[in-house]
Amino acid sequence: MTIYPSDHKLTMQERKACTEAFLHSMGIKTLATLPFIEDYIQARFRTPQTIARRALILIVLIDVAAGLITEQDALAYLKKYKLGKFVSPNEMRFLENPKREPKETNSMSWRAENINVLVWSLGYPLQLPFPTFTCSYDFDDHLPGYDEDPSDWIKSARLRNVEEILNELDLTYRMHWALVDARINEREAPAGMRSSIVYERHYALNWITVYEDDWDDITTDT
Repeated sequence: MTIYPSDHKLTMQERKACTEAFLHSMGIKTLATLPFIEDYIQARFRTPQTIARRALILIVLIDVAAGLITEQDALAYLKKYKLGKFVSPNEMRFLENPKREPKETNSMSWRAENINVLVWSLGYPLQLPFPTFTCSYDFDDHLPGYDEDPSDWIKSARLRNVEEILNELDLTYRMHWALVDARINEREAPAGMRSSIVYERHYALNWITVYEDDWDDITTDT
């Protein structure tokens, strides 16, 4: 199903109207006064190299949370390839504290949804399907392994068409509002959406579009 026309760059009003029409067709409530997402003239985006580095950092953290690599190996990898300075303060605390609460480990595992968005935003053939099922980790096929120098992969990164990114942000933003509204009013999540998936997508998209400067400071206001 095509939600957005691709024959021209959309205005804020056009994008919002397309999103709302799609959500209404799915039986999902929208809020007419919810603000617009900035259009391509106003919107800002991280560089593709910044996005690529963030994806690599997150996969390291997820693998530590899953017990696939040790904290020491993770820190060694980040140091070897000069990624350590891009690790956020909260992430560094996670890596340096082996006595983590289960809640912290579980929260980190959800960052797979962030990586899926980040790698998708670099133009790789991934899907961001309707948020009823968690991502399939297909992004792993597009990331360099731990035995590879990621420098060339980072350098060659390119950003997906920004219209597609803004479309996804607008859709995710309004889906997130619908989920928050349902929770506040003690209703079931509309159309079977999973709030954790939408939250993580919203977080990553807000970071890509520079909602705040630093990863740890991103919010998902609705």
